[in-house]
Amino acid sequence: MNFVKIFKNIMLQNNSLADMIILSEKDQLPNIILGVSPCRSGSTILLRVFGANQVLSIFQPFKNLLRWNQIGKPKQFSLKNVFAKNKITNKDIVFIKETLGPYHNYECFFNPLAMLLEAGYPADKITVLLNLRDPITTWSSWKEIWGTKTSLARMLSTFQAMSQINEYAISHNIKCVFYTYELLNKLPTKQLMSKLFNQLKITQKTDIIIDNFDQLPEFGTPGSNIIWPKEPNGVAVDNVHLPVKESKQYHFKSRLPINLSSSEVAQINSSNIQQIYQKFWKISQEMLT
Repeated sequence: MNFVKIFKNIMLQNNSLADMIILSEKDQLPNIILGVSPCRSGSTILLRVFGANQVLSIFQPFKNLLRWNQIGKPKQFSLKNVFAKNKITNKDIVFIKETLGPYHNYECFFNPLAMLLEAGYPADKITVLLNLRDPITTWSSWKEIWGTKTSLARMLSTFQAMSQINEYAISHNIKCVFYTYELLNKLPTKQLMSKLFNQLKITQKTDIIIDNFDQLPEFGTPGSNIIWPKEPNGVAVDNVHLPVKESKQYHFKSRLPINLSSSEVAQINSSNIQQIYQKFWKISQEMLT
């Protein structure tokens, strides 16, 4: 399979939706931390971490545009409207979490960075946060949640797409910060988040909040600084994000891939996505430890 060709073709198709991203005056646009990862990489909890630290955090608005468009009900996305509707005061920086997969190729080879640039967002106002999790653990989670609605091939393709997004960012002189979930098992969470915030140039106005989440406004409610757009019917899995929404702290959670066959593990290990993961792991260690 020619992953590069598929990625570029789907990127061109998705870029046609860039007109649905409505920008205000460029000098009023915030800096964006664009988080990208395959689904089930442990990235949703980062919405809580950034939100708790007064950074507006938005759950996959661009993939949401793709999905609404696919069912013939196109939507628009405007940061200006988000600020106004939610009475946001800190308009200097925004965290956007986007994920790749799991249902269709247009989701797996999705390039949210290309959509942003195609919409006219200034490259110097974007930092890309590339987030990966061990691929065997990732597939174990995909298989448990989506079963026959997805496939190992689709999960593998998201790792290929992550590599392509990294190259695309480099070609546009956009800084990439690498983050692998397993670093949480190597460093104290607060230390790791402090390093991450420094790399992302987020001003630490107070001690970084990584616990006592139960004392904060509920996930996605006013005051949480988390925006959760309405998704099309049939997309979300009931309660899939409930453990994150009810979590009291950010910490590493181990997962034993007991639901995988030996052939699935062999297929993952014989592909080049282990090399992609190891590259990201090495760079994330260099940047954050």
